[in-house]
Amino acid sequence: MNEAVVSDETVTPTAPKQARKLFSVLLNPVYCVSVYLVYLVLRQVVILGEFLGSIQYLLLFWAYALILYYLLKDRSYFKTPWIKVLGLLLPAAVVTLALNYAVNPVTQIKSGILLAVSVLLVYPLGAYIARSSKPHRELAKVLLPAQIITGLQALTSVAMIALGFTFLGELAGAMRRLGVQSLTYGSGNRVFIVFGMNVDSNHAALAGIVSIFVTTWALIYQEKIFLTARGKIRYRILYWINLVLVVIATVGCNSRGARLSLLITLAVAGLCLFVFYYRRSEYLQKKAKALLVVWVILIGGFGYTTVNANIDALVEGEISYYTQVFELIHPAGSKKTSSDWKMADDVSMLRVNKGDSTKSARIYIWEETLELWKGHPVVGIGPYNTDEYAKAEKLRAEQKLLERGYHVHNSYLDVLISYGALGFGIYLVFFLGCLVSYGKAIKLRHPDWSDFFLGAAWLTIMSGVMFLTDSFLGLDYMFGILLIIMGYLIARPDSEPMRIPVITLRETKLVSGN
Repeated sequence: MNEAVVSDETVTPTAPKQARKLFSVLLNPVYCVSVYLVYLVLRQVVILGEFLGSIQYLLLFWAYALILYYLLKDRSYFKTPWIKVLGLLLPAAVVTLALNYAVNPVTQIKSGILLAVSVLLVYPLGAYIARSSKPHRELAKVLLPAQIITGLQALTSVAMIALGFTFLGELAGAMRRLGVQSLTYGSGNRVFIVFGMNVDSNHAALAGIVSIFVTTWALIYQEKIFLTARGKIRYRILYWINLVLVVIATVGCNSRGARLSLLITLAVAGLCLFVFYYRRSEYLQKKAKALLVVWVILIGGFGYTTVNANIDALVEGEISYYTQVFELIHPAGSKKTSSDWKMADDVSMLRVNKGDSTKSARIYIWEETLELWKGHPVVGIGPYNTDEYAKAEKLRAEQKLLERGYHVHNSYLDVLISYGALGFGIYLVFFLGCLVSYGKAIKLRHPDWSDFFLGAAWLTIMSGVMFLTDSFLGLDYMFGILLIIMGYLIARPDSEPMRIPVITLRETKLVSGN
């Protein structure tokens, strides 16, 4: 018998059945990638990062075990457009490592290992899900857990704002110890904490905006994702709570670009939700014009108050903030060194660029990056080596930001300087090829909400990483979501007949031992 009856007449599965269920989960790439995305978004929380480092090795072992399994047992998993082009990144990374091995070899090897997981497990998973029997439900299993974590981070941020929580003047060195990214305003001296002490304000904001698109997609497809009425109701409640939290946290993350992107996202998603519910509500059909006018007024007012046009005032606020924190960490009479945060440099750069909206610190960094790349145009200098090479080659730039260890702040330039024209060309062919394939797929099928909301998330990530570092050098959180969405949208068929299950019959036989 496969079941054992206990005294209260409830039926519980026996140990062999539980073991088969456990193995079916371990052999399923959906759960592996979902756990990895949750891990990556948690790693962005500074105070958790150092405690989660060792977990990555266990997740890597799981990922490579699955890659080996599918390479040997299920070749259909790798039937994904343009994967052979993307796979060329792996030998390109090896060539780059061979030429730059002496500089930071451990980190370069680790980056290559993570890149292999992205190429061989994460990207094919999107297309594999699209061919599964329940594509929307399986995709939700991958993406939604990480979005819930993003909402919890936003909750932390909003709670701190509501409580008027502030470190300045109370805990000297708090920014260095807790990784707080914040901006102090004169009114009330409130500190806006970025997504629960997230490592980077722009990255946190992009995660929030992508979360809005993904969770809205799940709201549209709730009938296919959640099997019970209670599950649908719970998700609807969770969606609106998450939306409010993410909006407040994104507004408070001290990024003008994030606020503008949020405004556009809310305008687009709001109108689409209106259309979706309009078809199902007689009340909305009667009040459509009035509601649309109210929506335009709300978005207009929201945009005026959140997208700060007074750049000088914002820069002065940043100068004041960094000056206060620098004085807390290095009070008068102490040795003025700040190797961790280089706040003196930050303050000086803000003063240099005050009121100049045409050339910011990022522009200086990008100019230095291109100057450094010209000396290594073909295979680059290897990932995470910019400061070492900048110091060795003595850039002509006056700011010398790369020498001080600043990030490139542009994922495209990060690939160019790390893997040279060779790696950059591979990425370019891959992304353009995916875009062409997506266009052809749209012509062959009737576009639906998956195409719109997931396509918007795709576009948001591709635009947002222009101001972020690392996203294309390994299994980054945003890169992981991007690859899954790309594979899914390209391979998503027109209709939804019974397709291959996510756990194949071959896997079932392997698990059962037959």
